Amino acid sequence: MDLARQRFRNLERVPGIIVPHGHYCGVYPDTVTKGHARSRLGLSIHDKVALFVGQVRPYKNVPHLIRVFRQVKEPQARLVVAGKVDLCQLRQQVVEAARGDSRIRLHLNFVPDEDLQFFLRAADLVVLPYREILNSGSAILALSFGRPVLVPELGALSELKALVGPAWLYTYKGELTPAVLCSALEWAVRYPREGRPSIDALDWENLARRTLEFYEGLVMKQVGASTVTR
Repeated sequence: MDLARQRFRNLERVPGIIVPHGHYCGVYPDTVTKGHARSRLGLSIHDKVALFVGQVRPYKNVPHLIRVFRQVKEPQARLVVAGKVDLCQLRQQVVEAARGDSRIRLHLNFVPDEDLQFFLRAADLVVLPYREILNSGSAILALSFGRPVLVPELGALSELKALVGPAWLYTYKGELTPAVLCSALEWAVRYPREGRPSIDALDWENLARRTLEFYEGLVMKQVGASTVTR
């Protein structure tokens, strides 16, 4: 809210609320086991798997993630990048960054809804190394599947961490480094999670109700103001 009002000064005099991004629980198929998912992707059950999932765009910093991962010396570490790349130059940067490291698996096409579960269930950690961001649907998708997430301390992600707790969201400041990635991957692997975090506050029906109540309140204020004027 503060960022919006700083950028658009006219909003300072306009009523407003923040409605969070909703979760994805029950939206996508989620029927496969970790073992099945890893077998499908050619990964071992003993691998330590970091996953980037979502459309690959410049601000998402995927080439940097790959370069950082290449500095991780853990032989069992694996990096999976799954998502469509529309920009030819960016695709080339991603492919070049990964070239020569067999621990990196690239799936640079659109991921069908029914296949998302294979990537998320195979992952120990979802890594989203954005350069700039306000909120992240990919982080909420990962949490909806019960996958711990590594994200920069930007935008609303600190609020998301406060909601789900530090057992699910690992944050860092500045650029992603090999030390941060190693630490987060070890954190994810050493402390396996059961189920998923409590994200009932992100239920779409609750968010719709809050939005409706806000607009109804504005209407009632307007009606009251009109009555007084008369």
